[in-house]
Amino acid sequence: MPIFVKNEMMRNIFALCLSLLSLTIAWAQVPKRVVVEHFTNTRCSICAQTNPGFYNNLKNHPDVLHLAIHPSAPYNACYLHGLNPTENDARTNYYNAYGATPRFFIQGTRDPNANTSNPSFFSPHTGQLSPVELKIEQFNLPNDSFEINISILKIATDTFAGLRLFVALAQDSVLYAGPNGENLHQDVFIRALSNINGDALNLPANIGDSLIFTYTGGISDDWINSRVFGLAILQEENNKKVVQANATNSMSSPPLGIKKEEPIAFSIYPNPGNGQLFLDSKHELDVTIYLMNGSIVKSLEYAAGSPKLLDVELDPGLYFLEVMHGNRRAAQKVIVR
Repeated sequence: MPIFVKNEMMRNIFALCLSLLSLTIAWAQVPKRVVVEHFTNTRCSICAQTNPGFYNNLKNHPDVLHLAIHPSAPYNACYLHGLNPTENDARTNYYNAYGATPRFFIQGTRDPNANTSNPSFFSPHTGQLSPVELKIEQFNLPNDSFEINISILKIATDTFAGLRLFVALAQDSVLYAGPNGENLHQDVFIRALSNINGDALNLPANIGDSLIFTYTGGISDDWINSRVFGLAILQEENNKKVVQANATNSMSSPPLGIKKEEPIAFSIYPNPGNGQLFLDSKHELDVTIYLMNGSIVKSLEYAAGSPKLLDVELDPGLYFLEVMHGNRRAAQKVIVR
């Protein structure tokens, strides 16, 4: 057999081996979660124009994680900024994003694309793999405290020089009539559990080894029961690119937020339903129904007593129903099929 044929065969075999090795490494990795850190302000008129389309887009991408941060610029009188002023500004400065809103950082990098309502906004970041698996769990503890446990498992080789783990608490919905016209605010950043720039770490040397982190704290009276969730973002230290991220499910996990005052007792049904809603409560209530983008669908009053059919017909979709009794309020998601 001529020598050049042997060499050609060897090259083909070598290329095949490299391809199989690459596939093996790829198969060993796991999907990377997409996370958006969204800098906004309740007094920013441009935010009011941009955010509804972004939130509608986000609703159609349930696997995308989201954190809304409210810096003091351009308007330091923003109510949601005032709930956590130091850390809102510090996380904004981490990205050198201070001065204007809205700004969107996706996978740790600013995306200047103004068309955040376009479904393709997330496309360049989906389908990517990571050599790291990140799991996060939340637990209630006695004496109005909580615990967040995070495990970071190395499942493939990596070349990271250094990493940072940012861990935050957020409330998945806040109903507040912002001066810019926004009423529903989603995934609002309320506290950092880690350093605001993330806690420094290095991955284990060996594949299959893991790191465990535990964060604890006290529950605030300002948090709404079952709406608070934990979010963990693992980023490269030198360029802030996201390596992996994950979050707890605020609606199904044990609630972190516990109101010490007596909750408003009410029920809404059928939920899911066909567009007609019955409300039952022992309280007199002011009722407001919102679209996911914060627009008000209907405001009405409920007189205490037997179940009543609300004077509203809802199209298929997802809504928030807020009830108020005196200074107390509660909210529930409503699904119409």
